[in-house]
Amino acid sequence: MSKARNDRNRKGPKHVRNVDPLLEFRRRFKSLLSSLGMLASYERIPAAIRGQIFDARWPDPVLRFDPSFPCAQAHGGAYAPIRRTVKEGFNRAAIDVGEFAMSVRDFYALAVPLRKFVEYNRSHYPTGDNSKSPASLISFLEQAGPVLEAIATTTCQNMTFESLHREVLAPLVARSRLDGRMLYGRLSAPPGPRGCRQVTLTLHAEQTPMKYVRLENGSRPMHRVGTSNTWYGVDYASWTPESLGPHWAEVLGYASGEVRPVYVQSHALEQLRSRLDMHCYADWAQHWMHESLNKPTIVQMQPDGDLLVAMKIADRRVGYLVVTPMRDLVAVRTFLFLTMSRTPEGRMLERRLKLTRDEIDYLRLHELSRYTRTDLKDDAELRELFSECGCGQLFTLAEEDLLENAEFHPTPFAAELKRYIGLAA
Repeated sequence: MSKARNDRNRKGPKHVRNVDPLLEFRRRFKSLLSSLGMLASYERIPAAIRGQIFDARWPDPVLRFDPSFPCAQAHGGAYAPIRRTVKEGFNRAAIDVGEFAMSVRDFYALAVPLRKFVEYNRSHYPTGDNSKSPASLISFLEQAGPVLEAIATTTCQNMTFESLHREVLAPLVARSRLDGRMLYGRLSAPPGPRGCRQVTLTLHAEQTPMKYVRLENGSRPMHRVGTSNTWYGVDYASWTPESLGPHWAEVLGYASGEVRPVYVQSHALEQLRSRLDMHCYADWAQHWMHESLNKPTIVQMQPDGDLLVAMKIADRRVGYLVVTPMRDLVAVRTFLFLTMSRTPEGRMLERRLKLTRDEIDYLRLHELSRYTRTDLKDDAELRELFSECGCGQLFTLAEEDLLENAEFHPTPFAAELKRYIGLAA
């Protein structure tokens, strides 16, 4: 008796419950049809034809990590948070379609192939009185056609790119470092059987080119300036006659077709991060530096030959990059915040406030947080004074920050500054 029982245990249970491996797909498919108001007409179709419609689906979009992307355990777990962030963002990515949100996953795995199925059948099979197709199928095709034409469009596809950018690419840009690793994503949709395509987002990492550049105070390591805010890898900045314009191309001696890569000194990166001292701007500072240098606005040439290039965040000037033009490259030496003494706005501010360079440093007027995280922006007199000196755009950055931080309470500073410069009543 005991031996027989043991034999039955080894063979396993007599009846194994079958689990539908596509159960989740079926639930999502029905949920999508219900949201689009097409579930009732779909369920009236004969089961065999419903199976054909369901089988037209594509594989779910997938997020992959290229071998170049550091694993979660690398560098003491430094890349574990960003890997977790992009995975969660990829699964969360969605677009607004009418009155409901459609996940990017369902858009590509269900909505797009369903539209293709409906378009094909509406164009290849008659739907008139002589049609041999079931009336329920004809009714479904006629209902689904206009609905899917309005959803599975190029506009909605662009919305999926925007969602994936916000949820996946933006965190990668914020985590990228010119003096470390640049993280970026590439989208692809390789064809599969039956014309299916699987949208694939592959994440990569690469180190920017680095070289030692001889300057007047010795040889210094410099990193190529680039941004990972693209879908095609790292975009590197260069100066050409076209990007400089006729005047500066002639002044700097650029020949037609000449390209000089832009490099940045580590010191400039440190100053950029410390002076744009808010994570919402500091994390993207390198991207804005790339944008400012790729199409430079050169304000002036200094007596030593260095150039002041406007540093902008979304077309608002926040300071200047001090650039040394060289024969075979462009070297970014440092970053000057808008209110510092070597800038046009800084010199005007010093005269108006009657402050020395050391006093401006002491009051931390060379840090973005003074204009975005204190009550300086709320003092009408001081705001007008700074605006007259060309610094008013700093306060608009503060207002954008407040839109994302409704609970924020500014640090008191305006009264202290007024007392210091003698404006207090």
